[in-house]
Amino acid sequence: MSRLTLPLHQLPDNLANRVQFLREHLDMTPRQLASKASVAEAFIQDIEAGLEMFLAPAVRLKLARALRVRPSILQDVERRPKLPNAAELSESAEWQKTRKTKQLLEAVALNPTGDYHCPDCEASLIIRQFQRRDLEDNLLLTLKVECSNCLFRWSTD
Repeated sequence: MSRLTLPLHQLPDNLANRVQFLREHLDMTPRQLASKASVAEAFIQDIEAGLEMFLAPAVRLKLARALRVRPSILQDVERRPKLPNAAELSESAEWQKTRKTKQLLEAVALNPTGDYHCPDCEASLIIRQFQRRDLEDNLLLTLKVECSNCLFRWSTD
């Protein structure tokens, strides 16, 4: 188990392959690398499968030490998650769905007897109102909303 002596240009060009290459160069199994780096074996498997493409600095340091390389050897091939800019976010389907859901729930809170449809599947919503009293005899109103077709649920609790 010696320190890596290959030139950088001969190393794989993505994090998954580079970690696997370095691990195999040291004749380690994923379990041994996980143990040596104090991370979960599933995390090593996710990295080598290409599911994890960016490492937290502390994790990068632990992996680099276990693989006997400088942290920059790993960092050079990491892919940072791309954060959407404001224009992309305002047009994204997920953002539109979130806004639609928020508007729906505000409308239900104002008028729970109205006819509403699920923001996920457009089926009818079932709306139940509960009135309770707390220990000081204050009236508490609770709304429970659920879709008649899918798993959409919301409650004021």
